[in-house]
Amino acid sequence: VHLEVRERDYFFSPTFIFFSVLFALAGAFLLRSIESMPRLSRLRLSKGVAVALVSAAIALPAFSNYKEQNRSGIYVPYDYAYNLLQSCRPNSVLFTNGDNDTFPLWFMQEVENIRRDVRVVNLSLVNTDWYIHQLRDNEPKLVLGFTRDEITGIGPQPWPSQGKITWTAPAAGITVELERRSYLKVQDIMVLHIVQNNFPQRPIHFAISVSDGNMMGLDEYVQMEGMVYTLTTEKRKKALDPERTAYLVDSVYQFRGLGDGTTYIDSNTEGLLSNYSSVNFHLTMWVQDSLARIDANLRNLRNAASNDSEETASQKLRELETEREALVEMGTKYLSLNERILPNEWRTYYYSGQFYAQLGRFDAAEEQFAKGMERGPEPRMFEAQRIRMLLEKGDSGRAESLMASALERNPDDFEMAYGLSEIYLNSNKPAEARNILGRWLERNPQHQYAGAIGQQIRMLDQRMRAPDPAPDTGVIP
Repeated sequence: VHLEVRERDYFFSPTFIFFSVLFALAGAFLLRSIESMPRLSRLRLSKGVAVALVSAAIALPAFSNYKEQNRSGIYVPYDYAYNLLQSCRPNSVLFTNGDNDTFPLWFMQEVENIRRDVRVVNLSLVNTDWYIHQLRDNEPKLVLGFTRDEITGIGPQPWPSQGKITWTAPAAGITVELERRSYLKVQDIMVLHIVQNNFPQRPIHFAISVSDGNMMGLDEYVQMEGMVYTLTTEKRKKALDPERTAYLVDSVYQFRGLGDGTTYIDSNTEGLLSNYSSVNFHLTMWVQDSLARIDANLRNLRNAASNDSEETASQKLRELETEREALVEMGTKYLSLNERILPNEWRTYYYSGQFYAQLGRFDAAEEQFAKGMERGPEPRMFEAQRIRMLLEKGDSGRAESLMASALERNPDDFEMAYGLSEIYLNSNKPAEARNILGRWLERNPQHQYAGAIGQQIRMLDQRMRAPDPAPDTGVIP
C-alpha cells in the first residue's frame, strides 16, 4: 500500500548506497581477474578498464536522469509563490497547507523582498509553540490573544461539549456552528484566535489548497479570489469574485515555461498546478451561468409582448447580445489558456465540451469529449457526456450506436443498459428494450435495481402480448 502523498527519492538512499558498494566490488573483482595477464598488457588493460568504469559511473546516471533533474527554465516554484502572494490584499494573513505552498513563499519574502506585508501562517507548523511565538513576536506580528506562558502550555484540547458548538467573531459579525470532533488540534484553536483577534482589521485569506475541514467552519464566509479564499463578513460559500479573479489571471499571474515543452514537469508538480486549472474552470463555470441567464433574458425579450417601442426593444437586444459575445470570448480564453499551460490536464476537455455544447457548437463539443475519451483516465465519463449531448440535440441514432458499443464493452453497465432501453421504447421497439434489460438482469440479479428492472420487464412482456388495437375506420359501432 502506497501511503505517501508523493514519490520521495531519498527514501531509496540506503538502496542506492548498497548498489554502489556492489558495483564497486564488481569493479574490484574485474580488476583482480586481470592480474593473471602479462604485466604490460595487464597495466594497459587495467587503466582502460578503470577509465571505462569511472566514465560509465558518471555518464550513465547523467544521461538517464538529466531530463528529470535538469532545473534550467523551471519557474514553477517561483511563479506559484509569486501568484499566491499577489492574490492577497495588503497587510493580510494567509493560511497555507503544507510545504509546496509555504516554503517558496518564504523565499519570495525573505530573499526577493516580495510582499513581506503578508503574514504566512502554515497550518502544520502552527501546531508547535516555537512557531506560534514567531507569529507573535516577528514582523509582521499577529495579535493572538495568548500570553507567552499560555503559548508555551498550549496543546490539543478535548471537545468542550457533547454536540455542536457555536463560535463567534463579534467584531466581524461572523457566527459558525462547528460539528463535534474528537478533539481540537492546536491549529484549530489558532485559526479561530487569529481570525477573532485580527479580522476585519487585517484581511484573512486561505490558500486554495487548504481543505474545508481546516477552515473551522469559515468556508461559509469566504469567496474565491484567484488562488485564495478571502474571508468576508457575509456568507459567500466560496462563490467566485469574477472581476478580481479575471484581473489576477489576466494582469498579475505568471505562467513561465508551462506548456511550451521546454521544461520537464513531473506528475507531482502537475498535481500542484491543478490549482491553476481550478481557477480557470471556476471562471468558465461563472461564464456558463451568466450565459444561461442572458439566454433566458434574450428569449423572454424576443417572445414577450412588450410595450416598448421597436427601437427600445432593439437596443436591449443589442446590449444583451454584445454582453453575450464578450462572455463567450471570455470563457473560450480561459479554456484555451488552461489547455496551453497545462496540456496534460484532461479536465479541460470536460469543461470545454460542456461549454461548447451550451453554445450549441455540438461538433466542437463532441471533438472535446472524444479527446477526453482518448486521453482522460475516465473515458466513460466523457462517453456519457457525449451521449447526453447527442440526445439533447435529437440525434438519437448516434446516441444509440454509442450506447450499444459501450454496453458491448461492459455488459454490466446499468446506466448504459437502461438508457439504451429508453431509446428503444421511445422508438416504439419494446422487444429490443426487453432484450437489453433481460440480458442485463441475467448478469446482475443481486443489483440494487434488479427488482425494478424485473418489474419493467414484466410490464414490457404484457405490452407485447396485448393485441394491437383495431384500426380507426371513423365508423361509430
